[in-house]
Amino acid sequence: MDTRPWIPSKWLYWPSSHSKQLLLIFFVALAYYITGSLGLLLAIPNTNVTTVWPPSGIALAAGLFYGPAIWPAVFIGSLINNIIGFFAGSSPFTFQQIVGVSFFIGVGSVLQMLTGLKGIRLLIKSRDLLGSALNIFKFLFVAITSCLVNSTIGSLSLAIGGIITWDAFTGIFWNWWLGDIAGVVVFTPLIWTWFKEPLPILPFNKILEGITLLICLLITAILLIISKIPFIYVLIPFMVWGGVRFSHHGATLLVMLTSLIAILGTERGSIFFLREESLNTSLIFLQSFVGITTVMTLALGAVVQERMAAFAKLKNINQNLENKVKERTHEIQLALEKLKEMQQQIIVQQKLASLGELTAGIAHEIKNPLNLINNFAELSIKQINKLNDFFETSRNRYQVEEIGTLKKILDVISSNNSKIHQYGQRADNIVNAMLSHAHVDNKQSFQLTDLNILLKECQKLAYESKQGKDPTFKVSFEDTFDPAIKKIDLVPQEFSRVIINILDNTFYALDKKKKLLGKDFIPKISMTTRQMNNEISIIIKDNGTGIPAETLKKIFTPFFTTKPPGEGTGLGLSLSYDIIVSMHHGKLEINSVENEWTEVIIILPFLK
Repeated sequence: MDTRPWIPSKWLYWPSSHSKQLLLIFFVALAYYITGSLGLLLAIPNTNVTTVWPPSGIALAAGLFYGPAIWPAVFIGSLINNIIGFFAGSSPFTFQQIVGVSFFIGVGSVLQMLTGLKGIRLLIKSRDLLGSALNIFKFLFVAITSCLVNSTIGSLSLAIGGIITWDAFTGIFWNWWLGDIAGVVVFTPLIWTWFKEPLPILPFNKILEGITLLICLLITAILLIISKIPFIYVLIPFMVWGGVRFSHHGATLLVMLTSLIAILGTERGSIFFLREESLNTSLIFLQSFVGITTVMTLALGAVVQERMAAFAKLKNINQNLENKVKERTHEIQLALEKLKEMQQQIIVQQKLASLGELTAGIAHEIKNPLNLINNFAELSIKQINKLNDFFETSRNRYQVEEIGTLKKILDVISSNNSKIHQYGQRADNIVNAMLSHAHVDNKQSFQLTDLNILLKECQKLAYESKQGKDPTFKVSFEDTFDPAIKKIDLVPQEFSRVIINILDNTFYALDKKKKLLGKDFIPKISMTTRQMNNEISIIIKDNGTGIPAETLKKIFTPFFTTKPPGEGTGLGLSLSYDIIVSMHHGKLEINSVENEWTEVIIILPFLK
């Protein structure tokens, strides 16, 4: 449905160049003249008044398409049509009478067209002329009122010009008025529909139905005309059929065909509407039939069109509703999945929290006796050293064999104490790591930190620490830092622990592979930062020994380690996971191919 308003200054198809405008006026005037000539074949003798005047409908349709500027075509077509009509055959009228009357009829035709345009613009607010039954009745009202203009001017011109007597004025006026109304309501909707509205694409069965309808209509019309049975109303079901099944296009076409059948049948004496009273009475009955059935069929077609549009709109609403339901269902499913995931995370966090509390309690209980063991081990080592010094200074007092025996005993005791102290320190480191793991402070203050600079500092610190333990260790760093990343919110101390721990593990894997492959192997570490949408990713990749798939599944489990005893606590990655996930609300993932590479991915939300 075209709901755009009528625009007086910008009509549908008015050409821009003067030559095209003149050509358009010529063709519209020619169409007016040809249809007028056909209409005059059914005119009342010596009057140029016809049962149905198609040019009135053509004039209004042309005005709807091209605007008021098309009036010269209407005037020229009407003037030539009437002059030739009056001069056809033996006319008893003078040249001055014919030209003068034809001139005023032409003026009346122009004024009628302009009046009709104005009425349509005022009453029908959208360009969908036949879009509703209300628009059809408004259009009928415009046709009835605007056609008074030309019928009044034309009838007065005929009477004043001496073409008709004043006694015939009333009959001529009524027939003229009704003929123009019939022309407007039959031909204007027909032209508007078939030239403006797109032709519907019909399925094959609908095309067969349309052909069947036309054949049935023509057979019925021929039978009525031949048999001279005055049952013209049997044509009405065909009009209803066309209006209901084929909407505007079918309704307007059936209206025109039925009207032509009625007119031809009456004019050829098939007594459809012939009355004994007078010819005018017969014409009025005929024109009433044409007007009433036309309006009825057009209104029915409009109602069907409205119903189809409402059905299509309802179908669209239902489709949108279904789509929204699907979207909401999908969102609910995603929310449920996320809720399950969060529930699982909460369970894991609760387990870890319980484990942390238990670990903290055990660690605190172990810490005190372990400190005592370490302290007494140190004191024992010192006392043994003093005893060794004593024997060295008192060597002359004892026999050599006794001193040797005592010396061996002291060496064994000293070695045992050193091991006690070494493993005590190891146990102390494990306890400290357990305490750190159990007391990850999620409430530490976040700071705006330059991520790229912090990564570079962590890299340098971890590498210097590794070289301090093993000066022969060398590694090639390949850094690709996104310069668009400025400062982000994080806890620098805790985040540094994560990066240093990851680099320590990486150094261990690279050193292990270097010892296996020798000098041909070149250790490499690439560090990459990238900002995407509201997230920042940090990727640390090495070409070390990699991690087996089974080990990768347990990599974040507390106390799980693949390092030999004394080289790892098994808490570093577990602690790193808590710092990234719980404290920074990010993600920590590890991908690896055994004997080829390992990739650590950290994803942080970009808060600022």
